[in-house]
Amino acid sequence: MSVNIEKNDENIIIHIDKISLISSIILQNTLAWVAKLEWQLGDKKEFYMAEDILLSESFEEYKNITQEVLDFSFKHEEFQDIVFPVSLLVSAKILVHKDSITSCITLASMVEIHEVRNIISDIKNTLTQENISFLFSDTPLINQVKLKKFIVENYGQDADEDEIWLFQWIEAHEKIAIIFEGDFDNQIVTSLLFKNLSINALSVDECIDMVEDMDNSDKDVLFKLSLWERKKWDILPYEFWHASLSIELRLDFAHYITLKNIFPYFWVLQDSLPLLGYDYPDTLLKEENEKIKASFDELLTQITVFAQKISHQEKHLMVYLGTGAHLVRTTFELNPIELVRFFEYDFKENILKEIQMELYKEFKKLSPIFARYIRVQI
Repeated sequence: MSVNIEKNDENIIIHIDKISLISSIILQNTLAWVAKLEWQLGDKKEFYMAEDILLSESFEEYKNITQEVLDFSFKHEEFQDIVFPVSLLVSAKILVHKDSITSCITLASMVEIHEVRNIISDIKNTLTQENISFLFSDTPLINQVKLKKFIVENYGQDADEDEIWLFQWIEAHEKIAIIFEGDFDNQIVTSLLFKNLSINALSVDECIDMVEDMDNSDKDVLFKLSLWERKKWDILPYEFWHASLSIELRLDFAHYITLKNIFPYFWVLQDSLPLLGYDYPDTLLKEENEKIKASFDELLTQITVFAQKISHQEKHLMVYLGTGAHLVRTTFELNPIELVRFFEYDFKENILKEIQMELYKEFKKLSPIFARYIRVQI
């Protein structure tokens, strides 16, 4: 791994060579509000094999499993996208405004993965060598460690070692959940009133009182006037920014990457990648691929069981065990304008189409008026 830094009048560009895909994705999520991170897979397929991996008691088993994944992906190239391991090395580029470099380093330092800690140490050393000033305090990191320790000790549950946690097939309604629900219609109407009644100098509280006294038919008029003649990709009124919806998803890592690249908003990704089991790519379910599916099952089950075994003692190793097919839990947050784009996006992948439709069904319960004016892809 190597770190190089460029700078201009406004930005600092950090180039990282040979960082694992999973560390790159986690950094991308962590730095979402202060920096832009892009990663690229090179032609040569290499895996993360630094000292913290090599010294693990289970290294040989990890290495054998990783090699089996690599062999499977080369033998069945049509499934490479879904079987790729998260330990693959990529090159990454972080673009950060010079005024945000301290926030960037502080946020990245709170990532627990040993690899990321080493990268941040190298970045700090390189910044010092390049005479780029930045401030850094260990306090946020120390507080994060204390917080996690307290939560795990007081709210964590011991895993059943006999349970394997395989979810090869999951129903569509189990893939999505809306969290932190609120009345979306009322939030948007409140924002519309607040903006357009400025001549009356109404406060938000006063607008809320007015909306609570409104009939749904009156609210519908406001939505209709705002959205009825909207053409595809027309910009929605910016008053529609004043609401947000948080969503929990359970989907495979490959489709998670696809989704977050299309919608680069704020994501929170749990790091227990292999423990939820895995899902099948659509093409693997074809009758002619039955034998390949059996080999796929055997390999992915082996990884999941191994991850379960080392999940407490060697968690640093488990982070690198997942493949594109392994399921992850993640959350992301969308405002109404972003939600419209999500619902009207023409996904090519069946899994993402299912998520889109299931989320829309749930959203209609939460925002029945607004939902009428969204042109969902069928």
